[in-house]
Amino acid sequence: MTLDQEASLAEFGPGREAVSITTKRQILAPWEEAVGLFRELVSDGGSLLATIGPVSVYLPMELEPELRSLIGKKIALLRTDDPVKPYRIRQASG
Repeated sequence: MTLDQEASLAEFGPGREAVSITTKRQILAPWEEAVGLFRELVSDGGSLLATIGPVSVYLPMELEPELRSLIGKKIALLRTDDPVKPYRIRQASG
């Protein structure tokens, strides 16, 4: 995953507090991963929108039960090319 002009990491002011974060909405391509603090999960017209680190990722509704308990934690969400289980989710360390 790369950041482009639509997404930026937090800018830090005095005392290293976060000043602002801009998010980009996207659908992960196979073998693309979103890693970061899982801040929000909302329904967005038939799909889910998960805010993970500096990006918001569109996901299928069937992942909601698995994701709900991870809000507020650092996670890694990997999209695969496996038609049976296209997304792998794990709690990330650090």
